[in-house]
Amino acid sequence: MKPVLGVLLGEAAGIGPEIVAKLCAEDRLLPYCWPVLMGDLRVFVKAQEITGTSFPVTVIEDVSHANWEGPLPFLDLRDLDAATVKPGELNAYSGRVTGNALVKALQLSQAGAW
Repeated sequence: MKPVLGVLLGEAAGIGPEIVAKLCAEDRLLPYCWPVLMGDLRVFVKAQEITGTSFPVTVIEDVSHANWEGPLPFLDLRDLDAATVKPGELNAYSGRVTGNALVKALQLSQAGAW
């Protein structure tokens, strides 16, 4: 049985979102785990544009709603508009949001979500 794995996008101004987009587009996660992507969907869409990748995700409100029979589940935190972040430039708000996502992921882990 494969584990459920929370996959955080990382710092929106960094390369994390692009790496996650490429990993998903190249189907590098599903062979090993049941991934739940986590972050702001707008940041992820921007990462897909930057990397030239395109694939659907299903936005979920709770990890218990994840289903891997179709598009990858995406826990949209709705906390950072990608238009406010410039790739490669430090942004205090983006850094704070990244830290908040990590705390949320740890809370979900402690609750047994993954």
